[in-house]
Amino acid sequence: MNPKMIKPIVDAIIELAKLGVQVFVTTHDYFVQQCFDMAVAYPAKDSAPLDINFIALYKEANGIEIESAKRLIELGHNSVMEEFDALYDREQVLINGY
Repeated sequence: MNPKMIKPIVDAIIELAKLGVQVFVTTHDYFVQQCFDMAVAYPAKDSAPLDINFIALYKEANGIEIESAKRLIELGHNSVMEEFDALYDREQVLINGY
């Protein structure tokens, strides 16, 4: 997806949801998930709170588990953020030597 189109697409999806359309979005894109999370955390003025659920699926020894939360920060398992953090750490080692 063109990164410049992420916010307009997320905004359009949010408007559809406000009209009562049930929307499911799956992504492994950091920017997409952050746009939705910021829309929840910082709703537009004169706007009702958004009813968004973030869902994570993850593998445990006994099978696939599911977790949901109203904010990304509340998810205990977020592979997108885990990989973002790991990439940042690898970058710091290469740039700064630590």
